[in-house]
Amino acid sequence: MPIVTVQLGQCGNQLGASWFDTLAEELSSGGYGPHAAEVYFQQLHDSSTAASSNKQWAARAVLVDMEPKVIYSAKQQAATSPHGWKYAANSAASGQSGSGNNWALGHNKYGPMMGPSVMELVGKQVEACDVFEGFLMLQSMAGGTGAGAGTYLSEALTDEYGSAHMVNCCIWPYSSGEVTVQPYNTLLSLASLSEVSSGILLMQNEVLHETCTRSLGIKNPGFKVLGPLVRVNPATYSLWLVMWLLDAQSCAGNHAA
Repeated sequence: MPIVTVQLGQCGNQLGASWFDTLAEELSSGGYGPHAAEVYFQQLHDSSTAASSNKQWAARAVLVDMEPKVIYSAKQQAATSPHGWKYAANSAASGQSGSGNNWALGHNKYGPMMGPSVMELVGKQVEACDVFEGFLMLQSMAGGTGAGAGTYLSEALTDEYGSAHMVNCCIWPYSSGEVTVQPYNTLLSLASLSEVSSGILLMQNEVLHETCTRSLGIKNPGFKVLGPLVRVNPATYSLWLVMWLLDAQSCAGNHAA
């Protein structure tokens, strides 16, 4: 039951690259069954050799940002990963200017502007799935691209794929962050996502920060420290949440019948 992941904005792309690397490492052990990796990865074969054992995995993902720098960095991280995975060549959509932490600008201008190209990339990923199950959206709640454009794209995907499930994994901002309008961005995002999402998985920056400072003894944790903590949670819980939602809807459908 393949799931297509959409990485939105700087936060979503940084998290997605680290998370897929963790998934590739975990699933390569074989302890999750022979087809577990196919939920999040598409298996590729190296055309340069006839050896069928020479395989590589491409993430079932679409990378979206208003600036290409973060996407390039995520693809480089994947290309140099020791765990045998990468992003597909045509899997990214980017602009040339950011959303400036402006939710309305991301939702009302850049979201519709990027929408057609993102929907085309998503369509190709969906077509590559044997039995498409749904979407996992990785995004921040505080910025303009992840929150604003990400919310618009979530709405557009729900309109296009009405029977598909959608789980939004959202990074909750610090209560005293640098972005003045982040409370409004968060409120607007939650209000919109609650109408279209099958489930919202919240990751709180402050809880992760406290885990580092109190439990791990790290006084000033940065993204390189917080990233591994965040990426384990979606890898552990997102598939479980999607499966729970599927079971719940299946039961509801059976009762209705």
